[in-house]
Amino acid sequence: MTSRLDNTAEHLKDEEIAVVTYDVQRILLPTDGSANSIEAMNVAMGIAKLHGAEVVACFVHPGHSVDPLEEVAIEQSEGVHHSTAGLRCAKVSAEKNGVPLRTVVAEGAIARAILTTAREEECDLIVIGHTGRGAMQRLMLGSVAEAVVRDADVPVLVIKHCSTKFCTVARTDA
Repeated sequence: MTSRLDNTAEHLKDEEIAVVTYDVQRILLPTDGSANSIEAMNVAMGIAKLHGAEVVACFVHPGHSVDPLEEVAIEQSEGVHHSTAGLRCAKVSAEKNGVPLRTVVAEGAIARAILTTAREEECDLIVIGHTGRGAMQRLMLGSVAEAVVRDADVPVLVIKHCSTKFCTVARTDA
């Protein structure tokens, strides 16, 4: 019986390991105005400053793909009121950090719109906040971050824990 375990590193010779460079020019920052998306914004701005990259902040409005009552139910189950306020925060952060920024408002199925925006804007990296939903909610609603990780053509950095003072205050004061 053959093994299905990936043991690539065991067979990789030292001369096959290359010097790596990763030149980030444009970072996609999907934002829904939640505490995790603000944390993702801080990480994206930090990476952009290090690489001299541009940030493309994107808000996706579900538009006609989600019934207004369904949208309210989703927001209540996630504990997040999705809004374009994250775009305003990204603008202020970009100005304070000297990072070039463009904003995009897309419409449609959220994960698909994020992936389409990443391709259209020629982004090298996606920095996205994790929703923090429980297993049952993930089964019922799906997870945007998981879908983006699964289907993206570029690396995706998922910010799972919100640890800044702002996020801690936002979560405990809510």
